[in-house]
Amino acid sequence: MLLQFLARRKMEKIGRAGKGKWHIRNNGDIEFPYREAQKMFSISDTTYTRAIDELIAKGFICISVHGDGTGGGHRTKYELEDRWQKYEKTDFVKKKRKKATRRLGFMSKKSTDKPDGKTTDISAGTMQKGVNSPSSNMPVT
Repeated sequence: MLLQFLARRKMEKIGRAGKGKWHIRNNGDIEFPYREAQKMFSISDTTYTRAIDELIAKGFICISVHGDGTGGGHRTKYELEDRWQKYEKTDFVKKKRKKATRRLGFMSKKSTDKPDGKTTDISAGTMQKGVNSPSSNMPVT
């Protein structure tokens, strides 16, 4: 996976001829979506996520822009880092991938309580008033 990130970088030389330094021109804009990884390596989304988490934890990459996770619109963009050079040393800065907190896809059988005190039972398609309140006389299943 790391080699795919390295292959997607665009390098440019900054400075005068012979003495310039190489710079990653698209650092922070590197994309490697799950669908491409699945086509290349035939891996599951769980394996892809674990690989990304490990690259972040060991200091090779970080997420610069979180995508919407729907396979459309906005893709996650990555940045190559050099924190890996200090891995397992006392001054290594640990990072983790920010977990997605938005509610996409299917919800569980019972959704969370609504502000009006009602709970939607998705499996039965009914509304129950005050399921968590003592005045409720409906049994909770």
